[in-house]
Amino acid sequence: MRAGSSPRGGSKSKLSQDQKESLLKHLHEKTYLKVKGIIAYVHEQYGIKYSRSGMTDWLIQHGFVYKRPKKIPGKLDPE
Repeated sequence: MRAGSSPRGGSKSKLSQDQKESLLKHLHEKTYLKVKGIIAYVHEQYGIKYSRSGMTDWLIQHGFVYKRPKKIPGKLDPE
């Protein structure tokens, strides 16, 4: 295996180190419900396109997880 390569394979990151750090900071400040929103943000900010699976993999590699929101009845009686 080449030095610095991932054991899973894959390609080199599309984001530079500065872009990665800026995106991580942004993601810790803002919660997105869908990966599509993150992909749109990255494209607007950096001009870099990610696929949904590519961004999902990137998020997992950087320690992010998806937790399905809990359903709460809309007309819940306060008592």
